[in-house]
Amino acid sequence: MRIRSINISLLLVLVLCSCSDKYASLVALAPSPQLSFDRDTVVIREMDPLYFAGVLNPFVRMFSVPAPPQMNIQYYDPSGTVHFRYRGVQMEEGKAIIVAGDSTLLFCSCDTAGVYPIDFFLEDHLGKTDTRQLMIHCVGNDRPKADLTITLTDSSITDSWEYHFDGSGSKKLYGLIRGYYFTIDNQPVYAAAAVAGYVFHSRGEHMVSLYVTDDQDYHSDTIIKKILIP
Repeated sequence: MRIRSINISLLLVLVLCSCSDKYASLVALAPSPQLSFDRDTVVIREMDPLYFAGVLNPFVRMFSVPAPPQMNIQYYDPSGTVHFRYRGVQMEEGKAIIVAGDSTLLFCSCDTAGVYPIDFFLEDHLGKTDTRQLMIHCVGNDRPKADLTITLTDSSITDSWEYHFDGSGSKKLYGLIRGYYFTIDNQPVYAAAAVAGYVFHSRGEHMVSLYVTDDQDYHSDTIIKKILIP
């Protein structure tokens, strides 16, 4: 009776070992995930968490092939200046998040201009991993450049000279111009749009100036022009 009990125990051990070996073999044969991005370098503007730059694309897509039921993603940033959001939730460096599917869209932002290598780690549901590096090129916020065109539009009324001031040629490489600040004969005139009109009622020399501000409240240099009404 004891010999039979020993034989049953031995059989169970052999069966368990066989199942364990088979499972280990299946895990070993399963393909490892392959991590990739839609581009090698992401160019963004410093201090632009709301994506005002427009011409730059802070959205990067990350792919996993083959697609596992779950992906476990984390990143490492030694600089501490680059940030990522997934579905509106801020990711924490070194802390894994779980996402579903083979494609993940991340939003990037950065505190300081520079080039930063970011290491990403992908782990599938079997514990197999892959690593890829993503370069974040963060450009500095350039100052806007003002431009002013002055046009006489109507002088048909006696002692009235109507002028058109156009600042639409002002430029901003990264970001948006938010305000146009004209000064006409020392009188400040703010315009949300790029154009303004003014009627002079006296002859002689008149001074007109313009500076613009961008979405981060950076000021351009001031352009000063003279109008001579003979």
